[in-house]
Amino acid sequence: MAPEQFDGTADFQTDIWSFGVTAYEFLTGAHPFIASKPGLTTEEIFSRILMARYSHPLEVAPTLPTPVAEVIVRTMQKDCAQR
Repeated sequence: MAPEQFDGTADFQTDIWSFGVTAYEFLTGAHPFIASKPGLTTEEIFSRILMARYSHPLEVAPTLPTPVAEVIVRTMQKDCAQR
């Protein structure tokens, strides 16, 4: 669930964020908001999404090309204007 969906302002930016999360998981093999702390509650996951707390893709997959990692990070910006 993209951050903007929490306040009901979902638009095309939601798809960009979802792409970033999917790319993160596909290219690193780890879910960005769950991998660092298994067993999180739904509320804790929502909190992590809203606070944009996740490990940088290069920390999880050091062989990932830096430009690819930066695209992932940019698509997962909490502030839509930064995407």
